[in-house]
Amino acid sequence: MEYALKHLRERMDEVPDEAGCYIFKGRGKPLYVGKAKSLRKRLNQYFSGKRLGNPKTVAMLKRATDVELVLTANETEALLLEMNLINKYRPKYNVSIHGFPYIKITKERFPRVFLTREARDERTGRYVGPFTDAKAVRRTVALTNRAFSLRTCKYDLDRKAPRRPCLDYEIGICIGPCAGAVSVEDYAALLEKAVKFVTGRRAGVIRELEKRMAAAAAALSFEEAAKWRDVIRGLNRAVAEQYAVARKNTNVDAVSCEVRAGKLYGVVLRVREGRLVDRVAVKVDAPAGNPLEQFLLSHYGAGAEVPPKIAVARSFSGRSVLAASLAEKRGGVVGIVVPRWGEYAHLVGVAAKNLEYFIEASELSKARRGELAAVFEELGAATASAEPPGRFEMVDISNTGPKSVVGSLVVFDAGVPDKSSYRRYRIRTVPGQDDLAAIAEVTKRRFARVKRGDDQPPDFFLVDGGLNQLTAAARAVAEAGFEGQKVAAFAKDPDRLFVRGSRQAAAISEAATLFLARVRDEAHRFAVEYHRKVRARAASKSILDEVEGIGPTRKKALLRHFGSVEKIMSASVDELVRAPKMTTRAAQALFDYLHGARKGEP
Repeated sequence: MEYALKHLRERMDEVPDEAGCYIFKGRGKPLYVGKAKSLRKRLNQYFSGKRLGNPKTVAMLKRATDVELVLTANETEALLLEMNLINKYRPKYNVSIHGFPYIKITKERFPRVFLTREARDERTGRYVGPFTDAKAVRRTVALTNRAFSLRTCKYDLDRKAPRRPCLDYEIGICIGPCAGAVSVEDYAALLEKAVKFVTGRRAGVIRELEKRMAAAAAALSFEEAAKWRDVIRGLNRAVAEQYAVARKNTNVDAVSCEVRAGKLYGVVLRVREGRLVDRVAVKVDAPAGNPLEQFLLSHYGAGAEVPPKIAVARSFSGRSVLAASLAEKRGGVVGIVVPRWGEYAHLVGVAAKNLEYFIEASELSKARRGELAAVFEELGAATASAEPPGRFEMVDISNTGPKSVVGSLVVFDAGVPDKSSYRRYRIRTVPGQDDLAAIAEVTKRRFARVKRGDDQPPDFFLVDGGLNQLTAAARAVAEAGFEGQKVAAFAKDPDRLFVRGSRQAAAISEAATLFLARVRDEAHRFAVEYHRKVRARAASKSILDEVEGIGPTRKKALLRHFGSVEKIMSASVDELVRAPKMTTRAAQALFDYLHGARKGEP
């Protein structure tokens, strides 16, 4: 087999017999990053054919046009450099774990704690994760910020303080670094406890909060004691949701991975203080190197918290070197163990069971994709398409009268919702309640973006409704200059598909009907959700913004305190006075206005 690296093979004698990293490149772009104790021996393996049993290695070498070498003092340094290079370049043929949520602790004078999916940048903050349950991470972050009164505002406090403190400080849920109410040292002490909590070391943190609650109660500060009580309950609920799987002082990651059909499946169980706090499950293209070593390298190189112990099912040649490298990253001893009995062996067994379930679920998902392929073939035939459609878009209109009419557009790509491509539309040109005209407006605006080159056209454009809705959408598509666009309408009660150019419902299978119903339900959900927001915004504007003495700050404080306009309207004067930022005069004026408005008075 001939490769584009003949010139390198010819000068292999010039490659040093030293530790370092090698970067295979194709047209200047990194394809694969590896490390070696001896660069000469490792690269000779590629050119002599010893590493050509892996199809991914063969594919990588076919694309490679150059190799860049970076020398290091030893193999440990090479491994650290490999981690950094993989994280920097994210080469196609290395294992790459990205897109998962992390908890980020920023490097500011007064750091913030928040969820992020951004590319990691160690210069701007520390990262905890990756995690798989974004909803649980958001809940943990919210509890942490509330428990320790950390700031969530985006003021650049490293440069200068804002002219006025943020609303969180005003209503008592932030300790107030923007107001100069806390020193850097005291804030750092709070942050240290918060970091302990988000990294799984929670028992000591909760004990300290219990002491604060007791001290507040002893000082007869019952409101503060109640605040700490609620925070402790929330944290205890978060802890209770995790499984106790080992001794209380056990901090370990149990890892299991396997290569099947060119894919690397990996599972990491994160156990902190004896509790299973998270499970990371990953499916990526199989790496060119040792699968287990590459998986660990990618997982911890991507910023996952390094525990004192990592338990794996089998050993590998670079285990001691990787452990030494991770120890430098952690700032403490790290052991990569291959347990044969005891709780570590039990945890590895649990990880292996999770891995098998994950693989089965992935294969089942693959089978479902096969079913979807048949559905796409069928829908392509129904619309006389040259190829099966892959990208579906659907428009839905939501209203409860002539006001606040909105439209939604949802996108399914290869049968999966592409939520980053969803769009919301406020109807601008249609007076009153006219669904057909609203559909035409949304369709024209959608295809105007396609015409400008801002978006790609869909393979299959749908509207919620029957023949009338189809006619409105088809006319708008034609006016936008897309005569060849496949347009259809999906009606309900019963479910029927109408395609452009026919007044008869198309005959489609139950599987195709279920898929289109799923798309329609999602379009309806997205439209209704937006409509409710628009109505709530309009309600708050029409009522609160017209009351004398209720400005933007009081309005925000009232909505945050009561939760909704309806609850504000049902509150007494005394309840309004107790809300943040409210005075007796403002509360009375608001009460009089609201109750006058209820009776139909001006």
